[in-house]
Amino acid sequence: MVYHANFALNEYFRNKIWYFEKRDPPNEMAGRSLCKFYLDDVALRLYAAAEHLANGIISMLEIDESDIIDEKKKDRLLSRQSVLGNNI
Repeated sequence: MVYHANFALNEYFRNKIWYFEKRDPPNEMAGRSLCKFYLDDVALRLYAAAEHLANGIISMLEIDESDIIDEKKKDRLLSRQSVLGNNI
């Protein structure tokens, strides 16, 4: 997943350079659209990778769910990575 995030980040830079610097005249509409697409993809892939990593840590350390869930914060913390990070 991190490899794909790196690829998407590379595509963002390639499209930014191509549509804003190399084209004459610059195609701002296409450039913004593609840059946003690739940056959104980077964010989603990194979030998913962090969730997988948190699940792997929980499994590897054999942590019980009841050990990491704080009833006071249960409604605010939705991701496994935030639950794990705030309670361990």
